[in-house]
Amino acid sequence: MTLSHIEAFHRGLDSKATETERRTRPPAREESSALATALSAAIEIGRSAFPSVTVDPERFLVLLGRCAREALGAEARERLPNGADVMAAIGSLIAADLYLACAAGQGDAAAIRIIIDTLVKPSVMAARRADDPSPFAEELTQVLRQKLLVAVEDAPPKILSFSGRAPLGAWIAVVVKRTVSTLRRSEGAREQFERRAAIEAEIIERDPELGYIKTHYADVFARAFEAALRKLNDRERSLLRLHNLHGVTLEQLATVYAVNDSTISRWLKQARTALVEETGRYMREDAGVTASEFASLARALTSQVDVSINRWLASAVKSAAR
Repeated sequence: MTLSHIEAFHRGLDSKATETERRTRPPAREESSALATALSAAIEIGRSAFPSVTVDPERFLVLLGRCAREALGAEARERLPNGADVMAAIGSLIAADLYLACAAGQGDAAAIRIIIDTLVKPSVMAARRADDPSPFAEELTQVLRQKLLVAVEDAPPKILSFSGRAPLGAWIAVVVKRTVSTLRRSEGAREQFERRAAIEAEIIERDPELGYIKTHYADVFARAFEAALRKLNDRERSLLRLHNLHGVTLEQLATVYAVNDSTISRWLKQARTALVEETGRYMREDAGVTASEFASLARALTSQVDVSINRWLASAVKSAAR
């Protein structure tokens, strides 16, 4: 256990400490050997539990220090915790689970695979209802992967907010339950989508320009749009599925991703724009549609992009269900 390791632990421990507490805490070099032993043991517990996982020890100790401070409780913090308080706090934490969470938050592939396969997926399957559509579990797993393991804006991955005072599996089960509750499509959402699709289909039939496009470009547009959908990232596809196909509101999506409504709106706009631009690129470069031909198609596509999204997402859902 090096001095830098002990200092890393104190950075976490002091992350929300008062100025008085920082001034009165002894320097790391004066710490007892008991602390160094406890920190070494926490690292070894993590390595033994998850030998395939790689984590930066100092970053793990920063997280361990932060969680130890939370475990101290208000009373101990107010009277300036001593070494015994800190040791007791460390002993109350589930070091192996914190080690795994820290590694996943740093992007370690093995840690992410363990969390998704052994913790997230079982909780998702337990949360399913008999009337959920077949792809619901896969959609929910993708959303949880993004929510737990991907940094959003300036915020670190949510997995790093795990405190280590309860099993990681139990903590993830709570996250899954809350996410399911937020994303559960409202009663009648599917019927509303089908009615809206029928109305939009009638509009296409009545509009001469859209009708021409449907007649002359149906096959090439289908290939181009599907290619464009595949180029979206997981978050963009999930947002489009949940919002356009399942009727999840901007407010609900904002709650899930811990951002504001305007951010969700911006993400959806970016996804739609990417679909239009990539569809056009494919049709011009790979399908031989001229620039002048696509100019008319692009206007129609932009005005009817939600129709296209709904149709193809619905088709993908049906294919997945078979």
